[in-house]
Amino acid sequence: MLLLEQALKFSFMALNNQAEYEVLIVGLKLAKKVGARKLSCYSDSQLVQRQVANIYQDNEAVLLKYYHVVKTLVDDFDYFEMYCVPRERNTRVDLLSKLASTNKTEYLKTIILEILQAPTIDARKVMVGEVEEPD
Repeated sequence: MLLLEQALKFSFMALNNQAEYEVLIVGLKLAKKVGARKLSCYSDSQLVQRQVANIYQDNEAVLLKYYHVVKTLVDDFDYFEMYCVPRERNTRVDLLSKLASTNKTEYLKTIILEILQAPTIDARKVMVGEVEEPD
């Protein structure tokens, strides 16, 4: 089993679930790049984990777009499982998030740091829609 750790820094504003999806997408791309065929993923977002597992479907257009990007990436793996782990029980993830937000890059010598300049999806294109008549 190989464990890869990556810290991300966003140069754009993202809501919590959008950030969770961005992290998941970057992780899936990294796993694919190193040739992984079986993948276990851990997230503290119950919503994202349940959407990816097809247990829950949110109709918010932005999250649906992220969901479809993830599903396309997941299809490249022979095995994919995603687990929800509460943040307080995952101290390593908490440490990585703190390292990503620090300006002291000497702490990042053994961890991949990537700065995302823009979101994976264009949320502006999804925001335009039909206005429903009130009941």
